[in-house]
Amino acid sequence: MDSIELQSQTPSSWLCAGPWSLLSTRREGEKSGRRDGPAGSLSGPRRGFHRRDFEFYRFRIRSRPNPPAQWRKFLSLHVADVLKGAPPLVVQLTWLSDGGATLAAGFNHCLCDGIGGAEFLNSVSELARGLIELKRKPTWSRHLLDPGSRGPSRGYSASHPELRGVPDVCGFTSRYTRENLTPTLITFDKNRLSELKRLTGFTFTSFEVLSAHVWSSWAKALNLTHNQIVKLIFSVNIRNRVMNPSLPSGYYGNDFVLGCASMHAGELRGKGLGYAAELVKRAKERVGDEYVREVVDLVSSTRASNVDSVGVLIMTQWSRFAVTNIVYCCRFVVV
Repeated sequence: MDSIELQSQTPSSWLCAGPWSLLSTRREGEKSGRRDGPAGSLSGPRRGFHRRDFEFYRFRIRSRPNPPAQWRKFLSLHVADVLKGAPPLVVQLTWLSDGGATLAAGFNHCLCDGIGGAEFLNSVSELARGLIELKRKPTWSRHLLDPGSRGPSRGYSASHPELRGVPDVCGFTSRYTRENLTPTLITFDKNRLSELKRLTGFTFTSFEVLSAHVWSSWAKALNLTHNQIVKLIFSVNIRNRVMNPSLPSGYYGNDFVLGCASMHAGELRGKGLGYAAELVKRAKERVGDEYVREVVDLVSSTRASNVDSVGVLIMTQWSRFAVTNIVYCCRFVVV
């Protein structure tokens, strides 16, 4: 296939035939009666690629909308609950009147994670530039994380507090019903991160000190009682953490487990930033082959995949979410 043929194809044609064909499957309940087959044309109103024109200049969207929900007015398709009715993939390219463009992509989290979604967008970029061979061959290979595929676990030698609830001793959930939450954007530049690291007196990563700082500030702002157990939960990418068998390069399925640091709110407020950062570091270091086996077996046998909200702060690290320098047809596109 030469570059001219590749560029002239519709998005749905190379999706269905290529390594990303899983994202073109139909949703359960569609009229065809098929559940897992290729969707064929993705131009319908319920799935696929949508075209919509806006008279909107680039200078008006240089800053992040506040709240972020204001972006939804630009979407051709919005599903309130992604687990009930969202298609595997929705892509919307919006050309702006000054020649710029924005690209919005929505993925069903049951099929892939954020890193996998970024891999897809980079693959589309390579195809749009006429590359015949993708730099990284995408593969789903979900069976590599099936129960037993990594060998039996030795029992749950390590506790998994991320999947266990804690007692609500301070009316935790009611605090969020009484107060209005305001989305806030705060930037920590290199100097601020260096200052946080200096305050700990030890060597920690930027994520460890920043997450510990946010966790501690969150607990103080809520004024939780000293005996309330609080947990910091964050996703840990396991692509380079499991070795037997290792996951192939280009794996785009869900490939993360939850790390969890926990302590009483009184300890979090009183023991300082370094102590909290050390707990975050230990939670990250626990994740390895055996930890992944335990999580796979535990989730498969008990379906315990939901995180209880009591005492929980969830953080997501997007520093490796590589979508900031994507080029389509020789121009940068805001993603």
